[in-house]
Amino acid sequence: MQQFEQQGFAGLGAEWQRHHAYHLQQVRLLFPDGREQHGEVQGIADDGVLLVATAQGVQRFSSGEISLRGAH
Repeated sequence: MQQFEQQGFAGLGAEWQRHHAYHLQQVRLLFPDGREQHGEVQGIADDGVLLVATAQGVQRFSSGEISLRGAH
Protein backbone atom coordinates (compact mmCIF):
# COMPACT_ATOMS: atom_id res chain seq x y z
CA MET A 1 0.00 0.00 0.00
CA GLN A 2 2.78 2.40 0.85
CA GLN A 3 4.37 1.94 -2.58
CA PHE A 4 1.00 2.54 -4.24
CA GLU A 5 0.44 5.67 -2.16
CA GLN A 6 3.85 7.04 -3.12
CA GLN A 7 4.11 5.98 -6.78
CA GLY A 8 0.56 5.16 -7.86
CA PHE A 9 -0.10 2.18 -10.10
CA ALA A 10 3.03 2.86 -12.20
CA GLY A 11 5.21 1.62 -9.36
CA LEU A 12 3.42 -1.74 -9.35
CA GLY A 13 2.93 -2.16 -13.08
CA ALA A 14 5.88 -4.47 -13.76
CA GLU A 15 4.90 -6.86 -10.97
CA TRP A 16 1.25 -6.83 -12.04
CA GLN A 17 2.29 -7.55 -15.65
CA ARG A 18 4.22 -10.68 -14.58
CA HIS A 19 1.03 -12.14 -13.08
CA HIS A 20 -1.46 -10.94 -15.69
CA ALA A 21 -3.27 -14.03 -17.04
CA TYR A 22 -4.71 -12.25 -20.12
CA HIS A 23 -1.43 -10.79 -21.45
CA LEU A 24 -1.18 -11.31 -25.24
CA GLN A 25 -4.45 -13.29 -25.20
CA GLN A 26 -7.39 -12.76 -27.54
CA VAL A 27 -10.25 -11.37 -25.46
CA ARG A 28 -13.82 -10.21 -25.78
CA LEU A 29 -14.73 -7.15 -23.73
CA LEU A 30 -18.39 -6.92 -22.69
CA PHE A 31 -19.97 -3.61 -21.72
CA PRO A 32 -23.14 -2.92 -19.70
CA ASP A 33 -24.87 -1.35 -22.72
CA GLY A 34 -24.51 -4.62 -24.68
CA ARG A 35 -21.55 -3.57 -26.83
CA GLU A 36 -18.63 -5.94 -27.38
CA GLN A 37 -15.05 -5.31 -28.42
CA HIS A 38 -12.61 -7.99 -29.56
CA GLY A 39 -8.84 -7.74 -29.50
CA GLU A 40 -5.52 -8.86 -28.06
CA VAL A 41 -4.39 -7.65 -24.65
CA GLN A 42 -1.16 -5.68 -25.00
CA GLY A 43 -0.63 -4.86 -21.34
CA ILE A 44 -1.49 -2.03 -19.04
CA ALA A 45 -0.77 1.68 -19.01
CA ASP A 46 0.93 3.44 -16.11
CA ASP A 47 -2.49 4.45 -14.80
CA GLY A 48 -3.71 0.82 -14.73
CA VAL A 49 -5.91 1.02 -17.84
CA LEU A 50 -6.03 -2.14 -19.96
CA LEU A 51 -4.46 -1.78 -23.42
CA VAL A 52 -6.07 -3.88 -26.15
CA ALA A 53 -5.08 -4.07 -29.82
CA THR A 54 -8.30 -3.92 -31.84
CA ALA A 55 -9.08 -3.51 -35.54
CA GLN A 56 -9.08 0.25 -34.84
CA GLY A 57 -5.62 0.19 -33.18
CA VAL A 58 -4.57 -0.02 -29.54
CA GLN A 59 -7.38 1.21 -27.30
CA ARG A 60 -7.61 1.89 -23.57
CA PHE A 61 -10.32 0.25 -21.45
CA SER A 62 -11.04 1.01 -17.81
CA SER A 63 -14.40 -0.73 -17.39
CA GLY A 64 -16.28 -3.71 -18.72
CA GLU A 65 -16.06 -7.45 -18.32
CA ILE A 66 -13.28 -9.42 -19.98
CA SER A 67 -13.82 -12.89 -21.38
CA LEU A 68 -11.67 -15.43 -23.18
CA ARG A 69 -14.76 -17.30 -24.42
CA GLY A 70 -15.68 -16.45 -27.97
CA ALA A 71 -12.70 -14.12 -28.26
CA HIS A 72 -11.49 -15.43 -31.62
